[in-house]
Amino acid sequence: MVVAITADTGDMQRELNVVWDHLLPALQKGPLPEQPEELAKLKALTARLTVSPPAAAAK
Repeated sequence: MVVAITADTGDMQRELNVVWDHLLPALQKGPLPEQPEELAKLKALTARLTVSPPAAAAK
C-alpha cells in the first residue's frame, strides 16, 4: 500500500497520526471477503463517472 499526502498543511505530523491511528489498524492480512452486491453497485457508479474539460479548453 502507498499513502500519498499532498495537502499543504502546517502540521504534517497530525496528518501522519491519522494514518497511524485509523488507516493502519484497519488493514488486514489477506484478501477481503467477496461482496458481489457491493461490487455491482461500485461498477454501476464508476460506469457513470465523467470528467468534463475546463470551459476554456472546450473551445
